[in-house]
Amino acid sequence: MSSDKFDQWLDDVLAEEMYLDDDGFTESVMARLPQTQLSERRIRTWNWLAGTLATAVVAAFFPWAQVTGVVTGLSTETWMIIATATGALFTAAAIGGGVWSERAPV
Repeated sequence: MSSDKFDQWLDDVLAEEMYLDDDGFTESVMARLPQTQLSERRIRTWNWLAGTLATAVVAAFFPWAQVTGVVTGLSTETWMIIATATGALFTAAAIGGGVWSERAPV
């Protein structure tokens, strides 16, 4: 759902809801909350570092010798079937995601 559709949906839902008068309590609590100190660049950097570290840990413990033996024993036809099936799954997922995002209620 795009942010514009979500914003419109949220505005509609909030317009339907009755507001509970809390005598300014919500505003005072929100005003006392600390502002975020992290920049988008810092968050992105930490995400990339965490992903790289996770990949390195998995690669360190992955049974490469066993997998290499199985992979080198596969025929060309098997590789073509695997590639075609993988491509078909990704294509179906992309088309399904596009259709779902267009048909999702706003």
